[in-house]
Amino acid sequence: MKHPIGPPRSTSDLINRLQARGPGKESQGAVARYRSFFEVLEGKLDGEWAFDDADFAYVLLDGLALKEEAVGLGRF
Repeated sequence: MKHPIGPPRSTSDLINRLQARGPGKESQGAVARYRSFFEVLEGKLDGEWAFDDADFAYVLLDGLALKEEAVGLGRF
């Protein structure tokens, strides 16, 4: 959040920044975890707005299609 150019604005931006942190075990573990999480979502979190652009937001999660991911996505 305190990155000089601000927070990441897309999933690919987040993954690239995590990879830039180096080849350490924790860094690579984070990259693998977030990459697999976002691959399942197929870019559905990338869009034209961010949570900091709105006072409140309603996001519909398809719990049937995303059985395993819905809980983690809700926490996200």
